[in-house]
Amino acid sequence: MIALTRPAILEFGGPSSGHPFALPCAALVVFVPAIASGSSNDAWPEPLRAMDDMLGGQLAMLAGDGEFTGQPGEVTLLHTRNATGARRIAFAGVGDPQTADADRFRRAAAVATRRLRAASVHEFSVLLPHDGSLAQAIAEGLLLADYRFTHYLADKGKASRITLVVAPASATSQQDSLQAVEAGIARGRAVGEATVFARDLCNHPGNVLTPRVFADVAIELAREHGMRVEVFDEEALSGMNMGGLIGVAAGSREPPRLVVLEYSPGDCKSEPPVVLVGKTVTFDSGGISLKAHLDMDHMKADMTGGAAVLGALRAAARLGLQQRIVGIFAVVENMPGGGATRPGDILHMASGTTVEVLNTDAEGRLILADALHHARSYGPQCVIDVATLTGASAMVFGPVFTGMFSTSQTHAQAMQVAGQFCGEPVWPMPLAAEYRDMLKGTVADLRNIAGPLGAMPIAAAFLQHFTDGLPWLHLDIYNTCWNTTDHPLLPVGPTGSGTRLLTQFLIDHARRPAASAS
Repeated sequence: MIALTRPAILEFGGPSSGHPFALPCAALVVFVPAIASGSSNDAWPEPLRAMDDMLGGQLAMLAGDGEFTGQPGEVTLLHTRNATGARRIAFAGVGDPQTADADRFRRAAAVATRRLRAASVHEFSVLLPHDGSLAQAIAEGLLLADYRFTHYLADKGKASRITLVVAPASATSQQDSLQAVEAGIARGRAVGEATVFARDLCNHPGNVLTPRVFADVAIELAREHGMRVEVFDEEALSGMNMGGLIGVAAGSREPPRLVVLEYSPGDCKSEPPVVLVGKTVTFDSGGISLKAHLDMDHMKADMTGGAAVLGALRAAARLGLQQRIVGIFAVVENMPGGGATRPGDILHMASGTTVEVLNTDAEGRLILADALHHARSYGPQCVIDVATLTGASAMVFGPVFTGMFSTSQTHAQAMQVAGQFCGEPVWPMPLAAEYRDMLKGTVADLRNIAGPLGAMPIAAAFLQHFTDGLPWLHLDIYNTCWNTTDHPLLPVGPTGSGTRLLTQFLIDHARRPAASAS
């Protein structure tokens, strides 16, 4: 088993005994709504005004100077000089309380965590609102901001230890609100730790995380959580006629794998599953159609789709979600060896379709085609594939949105809701017969590319050929899988994108009746 990062330790301290500001701790994070510049603290909400009075009006002075106004992204760290139980208080702005959604609190928690880490504070407390959804978002923000991949460094650093508390509520509402907050923390911990897990998989280099090692990780996860696992080796794949997987792996010394992981708790074993399919290219050189050298090291994260699916299954099991979920992982390394597939070669796919390979760097769609065909055997209620599929997604969306192609309006709307809540927004993209027509071949049924124009919907159209008749969603996460600039929620490097999105979709899906396939 490869080494995994120990995430920040989150502990629920329940309601504070007495005034929360008296809680003894190295630092206390407090979320603050927008403050009018120049206003006195007389007009502030009572808890905030009381805290500022205890601090001798320090926050009011900063607000008066316009240095801290409670806007999103702002954080100020004040030393209390023993005026409260906390040695320091980190005030994190969430802006207008009327528009402060879950993502505002998620980001505020992340900014505060970064600020405290910069001050070498690794044990602190966080004052939560009495809201389960906000508690979930805050827990996620704390875990995501604390993440560091240090396995190959001499200085490993250490994870933070964070205590989450809420202010006492009225006797009539306290029990219900505490249960909602505790459940929210559990969801946030599962989502955050799943993303940490996915980031770790993407950070390990290709000489460590090979297809066989990825399969071992899935086997270990199955053992830990009582899931069913199947691993198909190259001999089995040949018998299944999976020419896409075999063809992409042909140039590598590392043999391909198809891994199937099934989570089916309690009475869910016979219900149609949600099938998640992850593109899992552990390193992508481009094959014979070799990539440019610039940023090729990022291609260790070309398995982000598979990492996201594995992380989502891990979270579902830890939360005990009552639904059947099948994860399918097409696992290969794409290398330019002597036996590699050449441009112009024709592959015979598991579905019976023949494909002329015009570009060996358009390999993700080839392995996903076989995996999507295999998904049919489970009689799924929906199939969702997640893939770092096209560089064109970065030209369309930058690092913000995930492009979504879908044949199921019901599931597409549910995915949009999940994306809005978790901070990984998706944007619907078109599927049209014209794009599929562009892929028709002359010497084979299909070509794997159709020129540089329309590359993103054309790639989706290729996958659609292998999902006809299925309720299907395709999520292209190439543009969000690697972060190059500082961001409170995202480290520089692999982001584990798609993990929060899939996990939130599954959480929401488990709460409602069986979805329509419309």
